[in-house]
Amino acid sequence: MIARLAALICALVAGGPALAGTEVLPMSVDGRGFVLAQPEGATGPLPLVLALAEAGSDAVRMQRGLPLLDTGRKTAFRVAYLGASRFVAPDGRRVTAWNDGVCCGSGIRPEVDDLGYLADVIAHLDGLGLVAPGREIAVVGHSNGAQMAYRLVCAKGARVFALVALSGGLAVRDCGPLQGLRALGLSGTEDDRYPPEGGPSAFDPRILHDSPQAAGDSLAAAGASFRWVPVAGAGHAMASLDRRLSATTGTGLAATVAEFLFPE
Repeated sequence: MIARLAALICALVAGGPALAGTEVLPMSVDGRGFVLAQPEGATGPLPLVLALAEAGSDAVRMQRGLPLLDTGRKTAFRVAYLGASRFVAPDGRRVTAWNDGVCCGSGIRPEVDDLGYLADVIAHLDGLGLVAPGREIAVVGHSNGAQMAYRLVCAKGARVFALVALSGGLAVRDCGPLQGLRALGLSGTEDDRYPPEGGPSAFDPRILHDSPQAAGDSLAAAGASFRWVPVAGAGHAMASLDRRLSATTGTGLAATVAEFLFPE
């Protein structure tokens, strides 16, 4: 396995044409595993999408639920599918969640440095020559992962050109200048965990969410462009968003996200 991974990395940085299909490479940074998906045979630096799973989920399930590379875009890009931190909460519960600023109630440990982790993932892939230079990074997140995506662009968004928030919104209040950032919010009209009108979450009534539009207004005030798309009849889960988008627009969730990130 180690020899095969080394050979794959050598091939990645050597240069050459991309082939059809998708390959998924297991990787690890800071002791946390993730998966890197890329066009089969892709080499050299490409735009990078960070895809952040929801609380309680993991990188593999995020990759299966949002297969961005299977959407037929002409633009070649890589996707790093990332799972949240795992830790023991003060009350003894085992928690998997991003430290997005509010999740999950009183369970998150403030010393969990997920911003640092995401920066280390980017630096690691940069070091392998896999990320196109300049503003060539996008971030997509679902639920708690969406809130972490907002936190990332607000704190360290200089290289991020696009943000997609799925069933989640802004958890922090201090956003740096975001001129040039394109942002899209997708949420179901029947979502009770992140209500489209804002308010307490059914997951934890102690958490009060802004509405998706209010989150977008905060980004716009920092210089970003933002569009919110309410998905009629959809709930909180990505699968629900996918089903309703497919039924109402003819385009599923992954294709909708990929089209926004890489319009053609």
